[in-house]
Amino acid sequence: MSKRQRYSYTAQEKLTIIQRRTASAQEKNKRVGAGKKPLYPEAKEKLKKWIIEL
Repeated sequence: MSKRQRYSYTAQEKLTIIQRRTASAQEKNKRVGAGKKPLYPEAKEKLKKWIIEL
């Protein structure tokens, strides 16, 4: 029985695969609020800073 040559993806190939999968998943997501931008980006940033300070 002969051994099979294994093929490993490069980092660039892995990144493109991940980007394709996430893009297709975002298109298929039908949940309420999916893909929306934050309504209050300033408040979100303040909250992030506050959490980091803790």
